[in-house]
Amino acid sequence: MRPDGMKRVFRMDQLESDIIPSSAHMRHWMINMDYLDNLGVFILDNKKGVEFPAPAHHEEELIWVLEGQLSYNHGPVINPGEAILIVPCLPHPGRFIGKLLVFWCIPFTDSGLSSDAMNKTILPDRVDMNRIIRNRACQVLS
Repeated sequence: MRPDGMKRVFRMDQLESDIIPSSAHMRHWMINMDYLDNLGVFILDNKKGVEFPAPAHHEEELIWVLEGQLSYNHGPVINPGEAILIVPCLPHPGRFIGKLLVFWCIPFTDSGLSSDAMNKTILPDRVDMNRIIRNRACQVLS
């Protein structure tokens, strides 16, 4: 990570855009992988819809559907407000239309996730907050 990483404010109007050639996704980088070494955050945007081959890659992905729909050949369909976790080194072909917020992380070690994790849609309203915020002193008081 660059030494100025904790001083930088990441702004939407500073997004860098490129096209992923294999799928024609338009990708808008919020945080580029070369900035933080192991973390990337970007928005994928495709208004026409696209099928993607999604070859295996070394990053773990958390994909949040902002608009439209994301579906995979192995089963799950993810709608707006839902997310899915993609396990490293497993192919995950599918299709999407709309906008996706994608968090890419290169794990420092094997996180031990099984391929079954990719079959579960993450529903934010069903996530137990105790699993997210373990230290009650860190919670925001209302």
